[in-house]
Amino acid sequence: SSGINAEYGEVSLWKTAVSGGVGGSMCWGFAYPIDVVKSRVQVGTATPLGAIREVYSSAGVKGFFRGITPCLMRAFPGCGALFVAVDYTKLLFDRAVLPKY
Repeated sequence: SSGINAEYGEVSLWKTAVSGGVGGSMCWGFAYPIDVVKSRVQVGTATPLGAIREVYSSAGVKGFFRGITPCLMRAFPGCGALFVAVDYTKLLFDRAVLPKY
């Protein structure tokens, strides 16, 4: 009932999905301010340091996190599904290709 299949060392589907969702959300939580600066630089309005100054002077620290809610709402299911797809594809491949010990 721990969510791990002892025979193969598999973690259950839902635990894999939740782990991916939490990990992806945390990643975006840390990377989002950098992404805000990157987007300003790509538009061509400022240099990286200029973009940081511009965001901070106009909105303070909150400006670096404006729009993060939709990003996190996308990240959780997207990263969760990615983890499940990679984990179970690897599992199916291992079962099909590797000999059983």
